[in-house]
Amino acid sequence: MKKKIRIISLVSLLLLSIFSTQSVLASESVDDENDNGGYVADDTERLEVPFEHDGYSLTTKYDPRESNHLTDIRNQSNVGICWMYAAASTEEQFIATRYGRKFDVSELHGAVALSDCIKKVNKSQIEPGYYETGPNRGSTTAVAAQYITNWNTPIFYNDVHKWCSNISEAEYPLSIMQTFYNKHHNWIEIKDDGDAFTDSKSLFNLTGFRYISKDMDNIKYAIQNYGAVSAGIHYDSNMVKNVNGNEQTLNNVSRNHANHSITIVGWDDDFSKDNFRNGFKPEGNGAWLVKNSWGYQDIRSGYMWISYEDGSLEASDNYFSVTTGVQPADESEYMLSYDYLPIVSHSESDKIFKDRVLLANVYDVSSFTDTYDCINKVMLYLKAIDCTYNIRIIPLQDNSVPTNVNDYQVLSSGTYSGEGYFTVTLSKPFEFSSGDKCAVIVEIIPNGSNSKIYIPYEGSYNAARGISSGESYYCFDSGSNLKWQDAAANDVYGNFCIRPVLKDTDSKDYSVSIFPNAVTNTDEDVAVSYVSDYELFNISNSDNRVLYQDTDYEINDCTVTLKKEYLTSLNGRYQELYFRFNNNIVTVSYTHLRAHETL
Repeated sequence: MKKKIRIISLVSLLLLSIFSTQSVLASESVDDENDNGGYVADDTERLEVPFEHDGYSLTTKYDPRESNHLTDIRNQSNVGICWMYAAASTEEQFIATRYGRKFDVSELHGAVALSDCIKKVNKSQIEPGYYETGPNRGSTTAVAAQYITNWNTPIFYNDVHKWCSNISEAEYPLSIMQTFYNKHHNWIEIKDDGDAFTDSKSLFNLTGFRYISKDMDNIKYAIQNYGAVSAGIHYDSNMVKNVNGNEQTLNNVSRNHANHSITIVGWDDDFSKDNFRNGFKPEGNGAWLVKNSWGYQDIRSGYMWISYEDGSLEASDNYFSVTTGVQPADESEYMLSYDYLPIVSHSESDKIFKDRVLLANVYDVSSFTDTYDCINKVMLYLKAIDCTYNIRIIPLQDNSVPTNVNDYQVLSSGTYSGEGYFTVTLSKPFEFSSGDKCAVIVEIIPNGSNSKIYIPYEGSYNAARGISSGESYYCFDSGSNLKWQDAAANDVYGNFCIRPVLKDTDSKDYSVSIFPNAVTNTDEDVAVSYVSDYELFNISNSDNRVLYQDTDYEINDCTVTLKKEYLTSLNGRYQELYFRFNNNIVTVSYTHLRAHETL
């Protein structure tokens, strides 16, 4: 049983009372249309399902640069990992849009984690890592998604190097690759910068990521609500035209395959077709605002305008994706997973199911029960149309998955259409009471005649590790006496993405403080300092409005400077600011502070 240590807790949310009286251009070699420049086409057919946005009002123009809600332009230099930059950009833009905070995620950390740099050394024996390819190579969105959605290192070796995803660029900068890669390939994170790779803390945890359909209104809805859409384009300098000083335009009149990953962050229905180069002009007006990862230059702003009619956007192997959920990183939670290769599925008609399908991952939790009490969430990857999912967690007494799951309580249920990752909170935590193993079972049930169920599993992608027996199981039986099959015994399937999140429910004493705790002068910028071991996730006010970094406040180290423009906009009204840190630290120490006490 877990050793219980009771520590006096602080509540989570820090409250502040307020009342009135140019870089070098990257060379990714994408001018040659025979060079993929870091982008690799996805050979798995993705399920592109639109959002339900009937009645949602869309403007004719949306340019978040005008409201300063975009994170800075990144520069991938000569490292061919545009696919990781695009995936990281969707995360950063989601948080900037929804929570107002601008983070800078280390793309190199993800590229290294997804390479043969992860090694286990045992005297003279060197065992391979997850992938057999180096960190400076082209790849897909599906590969990047495996990293950004994993909160912790997947189960692989007992002594594999541990890490968290989505760490700060400052902790694992791209310069490591530029300095050490040619001399120390495979060892850059262990030999030269191991502590930064393995001991860094996540800036946040991703809870949702999905593929979306390419119809225009759906893309606009995704951008306006989730910040950015990741996609591929075919870049050819012969098609580029410079307009308005350092703005660039691009239009492929044919359906060339994409060779570069970008993020779409805005649009303009009236963007003139005359802004495009002769010979490559579209038939009509309208363009997407694209954020690139080649830094700034005199002739480049870091953004491009891509015509709505661009052929590479419509390529059949170019899939659009979007981040749909993020939470503050929480050290009291730990995710278990087996999958670390990109999720694939069969598209043949005989591999699309119309009847109930059950998938299960079995986990040995014996090494975690001294630290964690229960499972409180589960992350899934589903690919389905109009289906219901039910999640059960069952303790295993004899190492076999039960043949009748109906005897066990459903801990989470919902409907799903689409393809991607999402996280659910269980209606009742699964507590570790007995046994060393448990099965996390996902039952997928069609809702109607048009329902479809695919089996999403870990595919083969230059992989050094395959599925092991006893990890993932599947069952296609519709009866009550289930006949489970071990996925490792089937050459078709790999591991399933069914990731339980372990929870430590013991209270912790997190030391966080801010000064001053009240602001009396709103006629000038006000600096508020905080002391915390944890990252500031975002700031909101008692009117349920998010404050936006670089618009309402600036942040430098552990000082938040509230801008005069925001303070004066309060017009003398009493206001409370909530500073939310990772680990959900939120204290209400100053809730009852009376305004007159600080005059």
